[in-house]
Amino acid sequence: MFSREIEYKDLDGVPSKGKFWFSLNEGEVVQLELRQNGGLTGLIERLIATSDNEKALEEFKRIILMCYGVRDGDSFIKTPEMRTRFEGHPAFSALYIEFFTKDGALAEFIAGALPQNFNKDNDETPKAPVMPPPPMPSATVEAGKQIAQDVGMG
Repeated sequence: MFSREIEYKDLDGVPSKGKFWFSLNEGEVVQLELRQNGGLTGLIERLIATSDNEKALEEFKRIILMCYGVRDGDSFIKTPEMRTRFEGHPAFSALYIEFFTKDGALAEFIAGALPQNFNKDNDETPKAPVMPPPPMPSATVEAGKQIAQDVGMG
């Protein structure tokens, strides 16, 4: 679990920032492992290898929304309504665009969202892969930077 301060422009165009929480619990990681062909490792490898940018964009969106929630004491609450609200928030767009404009942003995000015990050097603890984000064609990266600049986030 990690919190992330995200800078964005609110709906009135005013620069703002807010603190947002992201996490995958062990059960969610197991679900990813079982639902994805090749598990989490397979998903990341497919994202790296794909030339289907549309599919990659959808997977990035799904990963962000799967991780988003609200910390409430010792609980981390995730509901479909909360995810829908976050998807409509300008901070979601800022984070989404960052995946395409900042090297390593996706890998850093996934590593932060994994349970704390997932990457420790303990043979009894499952290891989750942390791989670099998929390489984007330079035209896609430049387009992402231009979009970020146009909306005041870059």
